Formats: sequence, structure tokens, C-alpha cells
Amino acid sequence: MKLIAVAAGVLLVLVLVYALRKRRRAQPDAPPEDEGGDGYAVALGHYDADRHAEAEAALRQVVQARPGFPEAHYKLGNTLAELGRLDEAEAMYRQALRLKPDFHQVHNNLGNLLRFAGRRDEAEACFRAAVDCEPGFPEALSNLGILLVEAGRLPEAEEAFRQALRSSPARFDLHYNLAQLLYDSGRLAEAEAAYRQVLRLNRDFSAASAGLGVLLAKSGRPQEAQLHFRDTLRLNPGNIAVHNSLGLALAECGQFGEAEAVYRQGLAIQPGDVGILTNLAILLAKLGRVGEAEPLYRQALDRQPGQPETLNSLGALYLLTGRWQEAEATFRHALQVAPSQAAALNLAHLDLLQGDFERGWQGLEQRWQVNQAHDFRRFAQPRWDGRAFLGKTLLVHYEQGAGDGIQFFRYLPKVAAMGGRLVVECPASLYRLFRDNLPGEVQLVRCQEALPDFDLYCPLMSLPLALQTRLETIPAALPYLKPPTEAVARSPVLTPTPGAQVLVGVLWAGNPGHHNDRNRSLDFSLLEPLLATPGVTWVILQMERRPDGFERLAAQHGWLDPMGGVKDFADTAAIIAQLDLVIGVDTSVIHLAGALGKPVWLLLPLMPDWRWLLGREDSPWYPGMRLFRQIEYNAWPEVVRRVACALPAERDALTAG
Repeated sequence: MKLIAVAAGVLLVLVLVYALRKRRRAQPDAPPEDEGGDGYAVALGHYDADRHAEAEAALRQVVQARPGFPEAHYKLGNTLAELGRLDEAEAMYRQALRLKPDFHQVHNNLGNLLRFAGRRDEAEACFRAAVDCEPGFPEALSNLGILLVEAGRLPEAEEAFRQALRSSPARFDLHYNLAQLLYDSGRLAEAEAAYRQVLRLNRDFSAASAGLGVLLAKSGRPQEAQLHFRDTLRLNPGNIAVHNSLGLALAECGQFGEAEAVYRQGLAIQPGDVGILTNLAILLAKLGRVGEAEPLYRQALDRQPGQPETLNSLGALYLLTGRWQEAEATFRHALQVAPSQAAALNLAHLDLLQGDFERGWQGLEQRWQVNQAHDFRRFAQPRWDGRAFLGKTLLVHYEQGAGDGIQFFRYLPKVAAMGGRLVVECPASLYRLFRDNLPGEVQLVRCQEALPDFDLYCPLMSLPLALQTRLETIPAALPYLKPPTEAVARSPVLTPTPGAQVLVGVLWAGNPGHHNDRNRSLDFSLLEPLLATPGVTWVILQMERRPDGFERLAAQHGWLDPMGGVKDFADTAAIIAQLDLVIGVDTSVIHLAGALGKPVWLLLPLMPDWRWLLGREDSPWYPGMRLFRQIEYNAWPEVVRRVACALPAERDALTAG
């Protein structure tokens, strides 16, 4: 079952922030001393030293003595704004503008004051007036861009930022604003270039390092993201959000120990951070340390009750440990707090596990919202609703893993008989197998190849929804696949060793990149009691993840290892066709053996994938398959022991048959 654990605070959120006023010392706008006099020079000294009370008193004396002096009104307005007396500051700015209508700095600062007061239309007018008075004025253009971003007027905001950069191309802060806008607009390649330009101009601008790290993580480049998160922490070691983001990037790269250390460093700085508590709990659960994970989830919920992402992750932990009722209650609680596609998808998986296909198939559609980056396909054509499509062309497009493709292949001949023309997309690894088992009029295309014209489409995993499959109506006639003739012809012949006439295929691990691999795969060493069964010739179906010295071990025990010449699932099918029994964990090879009609013994974790249901020793998807389930979390040795105890009787029956 696919666990969805959406963590709070996964990404560092960087917003466009500029100070209310531009830095005073960067503004060479003081008038000549003969215009302001010695009193003004004294006032400026207090002003530049941030001695606000003294600056106010001195500036009021200047204003009283010279009421027609706009610069003194401007400086007094800035001082009052620093003191939080915004109404008085606004009055001073407006007096300065009455005296000097083209005073561009005053227009800009008044615009900032009005923006923070929520008077956005007036603020926009001030920023535009500043630019009219001083074309290319970068501060006003930047502030205008920020205001337009807040209003959702992104094209106008982008033009304001780019106009500011044309007048001040070396300003790293302006490049940063543009980078943020491009990131928020989904233009990641352009945003990356803008972030890198910021860092070329100012290597120590930590916000840009963090922003680039977030972008790289989102782009599926966690190794590169790590470098920028580390750089950010070098500059700003107390940034909790970056500790969180670095931990996630490390976990994504499989650097689990380092990820845990980074999370714990963050918690040492801020013990109650809900995002880090949740993500550390997710990591520990993934590592099988569920006893340590649950208290962290509860601590996070104590800090932030009803946090939907944390609730969803806690529900996923309950699923992992077989606490189905608690899982359902927790997912429903998360959905009551806030709409969540992740919680809804987990609830759909639970519905399917419990055999409620009517709700489960519908809920499974939430996968498109949860997994957009990986699976989402957009087509202009309408989605197929399961009705006959005479005279039309239907595309069934591939999604998810090879096991899903093999399991749901069973629907394709039925769909092909319902209408006009059927086009099926599949990965290259399944192409030969599918080609030789589909009706001749079906067009098969490989993933990444150009699709032909079509009128309707349906995702492969949505076929049960379109066809309203219920538990009792699963199409389960076996076999529905056979190995291609060419694959059989080139397959090595499996010859049993003397005294061990029963050929049993075995595999113990799936794809290490699978999100649930740690839960569903087991260590080869745990198979020792099973492999010691006499009278069996073991056939290794495991392609990868073999222990050191495996070839020597196989030769020593007489195990057959025919997978070296396998190129795709057609070749694997030709090998499985020669076997008497297949024993293994939940992988695509198990689905293939089931679809070929071979006897299969499947070893399942306490929390199985949704398709294996709960509490059954058989599978309605593959009649004749036998399920051996964990009865406690992560208790594989007991499962292997039961399989080893059952195998001699099966061996004798197969030999007699």
C-alpha cells in the first residue's frame, strides 16, 4: 500500500520582503548645509545613528524654523515611521510632497507606509508616481512589483522587477525578487538562473541559497539541494526551516543517519517545531523505529492540535502497524480539519484493503492530486466513463509500476471488445509481453513514444473504476498472460538437480526506490530456513540486491540462477513458465507469476498493499495464490518459518502430481 506522509514545513517558504524604507545611509538626498543650517546637520547625525527621540526633536525644530524645507519633513516622516507613529509619518510625507511634488523618495516611502496599512490602491499610485518622477527608480519599481505580486498580478510584477534590473543590474536583491516570482510562477529553469545570479553577486545572501535549495529539491535534485541548504545554515545556523529542508533532502538521498542528526539539531534549537517533529517521525517510521516515531507525532499534535499533515502521517503509522480502526479514525479527523488529498488517498487505500471497492476506486482518483509531479497526464480529450466507444479511439495510458501494469492487463481484452480502436501505452520492459497477449487489432505504443490520435482516454489504474469492479466481479480467469514464443525459444532450460525434482522460484526484495520497500522486502539471510528444505531445486528470480558472494553460495547449494540473460518481463515469463511454484515478496514478478497461472506463495508485511486485502490467505485477483502474512510488525522470521513448514507437503504433492 502506498503510504502518503505529507510533512508540515517540508519546504522553506521565502516571501518577497523589503524594509518599509530603503536604507537611509544609501540615500544621498540631504540638502546642502546652507539650506538646512547647522540644526539640520545635527538632526541628521541623530537620524543616521538611529537615535529616534533626539532626531525627532531636532527635526521638529528644523521644520518649525524652516516650514518650507521638504527634506526636513521627509526625514521627520521617516523617523516617525520608525517609532510606529504612522499617521503622523503620513502627514509629514504629504507635507513634503506639497512642498516638492516630484520628491521621488517620499512617494516611495509613503507608498510603503500605505501598503503596510492595507491601502493598496493608494500605495500603487505612490509607487507609480515615484517612477514618473524618477524613471528607473529601482526601490519604487521593486516595491511596486512586490505589491503587484501580492495582488496576483504577476506579469505586471515581473515587468516592474525587470525594469528595476535594467537600471540597477548589479542589485542582488532585485534579482532575488525576480527569482521568487519566477519560482512561484512555476518557471523553475528561469528561477534557478535568477537565484544563481543573486549568489554570483552576493555569495552570502542566505535567502537565495535557501530558495535555490528549495527549487532544486522540488526539481528532483536533492543532492544539489543539500549543498545550498548547508550553505544557508553556515550563514544562518538558527534557521529551523532550513534544518527541516536539509533533513528532507538527505532522507531523499537515502542518507538517513545524517537526516536524523540534522532534524535533531533543529529540535535542539527549537524543541517544539511541528514540521521537524513530524518529519523526524516519518523518517523513524520509514526506518522501522515505529516505537520512537509515535511519541513524536503526538508531541507535534500537542503543539499544534488538528494539524492535518501530522494527523495523516500518524494515520499512516497506524496502517504500518496494523491498527486499522485507529488509522481510519485519524484519516477522517484529518479530513474534518481540512481537505487533504493525501489523507483521502490513504483512506481510499484502507477502503480497498477492507474490500469496499465502491468507495475505494473513487477515492483512488486522489492520486492525481497527490502525485502530480510524477504521474499526472493532461489530455484535451474527454476521460472515458466505461461505456462502449464504437467508432472512436480509446487510449489507455500507463501509470505507476510494472506490477500494476501486469495486474490490470486483465481488463484490456474486455475493453478492446467494447468499441472501436484501442491504443495501449506501456513501458519498454512490458512491450514484448503485452504485444504477444493483446488482440491483434490493439495498437501498442511504448512510453515516451508519440501517441497516435485518440478520442477518449483512461489511466490504466482507473479501469476498475470505469468498469465498476466489485470484489465479486474481479476478472480473475487465469492464465491471462503467456510467455512470447520467441522468449521461450531463447530461455535457458531449467534442469532440476538430482533428488530435487520440484523447481521453486524465489525472490526476497523489490525495487529499492519503491516508497514502501523497507516494509515489503526482507534480508536474504532470513530465507535460510526455507532454502534448507530438501527435495527442492531453487531458482533465483532476484535480479538485484544480492548479498556479497552470492554466486559462490548458489553454486555451492546447486541453486539455478537464470536471470543473467533477462532483458524484460517476456524473458522472465519464459523462466517462470518452467517452474512448479514461486515464493517471494510483493513485487512485479509475483504479479507476473500469478498472471501466468503459476502457483504463488506471497510473503506479506503486516500492512500489505491494498490489493491483497485484509485477513485472507487467498487473493481474488489471482485464484490459487496463497498469502503468508506477518502477524506482528516487521516479524519476517515467523513468516518464513510458516512457509518452510508448509513447503514439504507442497513439494510432495507436486512430486506426486
